[in-house]
Amino acid sequence: MAEAFYNSYIGSKKATSAGLDLKHSTKGDDLSLPDSVIEVMNEIGHDLSSHRRKELTEQMVNDADIVVVTSDYPLPSYLENSKKLVRWDEIPDAARTPMDFHRKVRDMVKKRVLELIEQTKTTSK
Repeated sequence: MAEAFYNSYIGSKKATSAGLDLKHSTKGDDLSLPDSVIEVMNEIGHDLSSHRRKELTEQMVNDADIVVVTSDYPLPSYLENSKKLVRWDEIPDAARTPMDFHRKVRDMVKKRVLELIEQTKTTSK
């Protein structure tokens, strides 16, 4: 969700989403996004049906300006100790929850992405 919002608002392909431990997620080895994510994003004009999940790597962290984490899953040391780490702990995991909860999470992510964009504009001046 954050990747789609950020790239849409910035007009780029700079943001990339990745998970910490995909094999233990609700989709297991299936790299497609959860249907609920596709549905709630589709409702507001973001088609994520062709997007595939990626696992976070140390190289991705090295290449990033900022790494946002919404999970309380244990972090690898290369991320936990990174100055690039930004935690959005208030955003809950919506897995296995009703669609209305997914919509609330989507809206929370959208709000945080807009705040991040404003912060990066301010700090880059």
